[in-house]
Amino acid sequence: MLKAANVKTISSHGLRHTCATLALHAAEVPVKVVADRLGHARASMTLDVYAHSEEEAQRKAAVGIDAVLARSGR
Repeated sequence: MLKAANVKTISSHGLRHTCATLALHAAEVPVKVVADRLGHARASMTLDVYAHSEEEAQRKAAVGIDAVLARSGR
């Protein structure tokens, strides 16, 4: 089926990693929810393993902070 669909083979660990990364970054699912789904006792574990600092995430953070500062008149 994968070959017919021209989809790259991925291990179950790779699928887990991809799902967690997409949930955290693209879907903006709260880290606690992702940690619970992965079975991690602490959200810090999830962040250490799955939360990669991406350029777009950094840009969004800067824009958000800028907006807060602009609203506060600073």
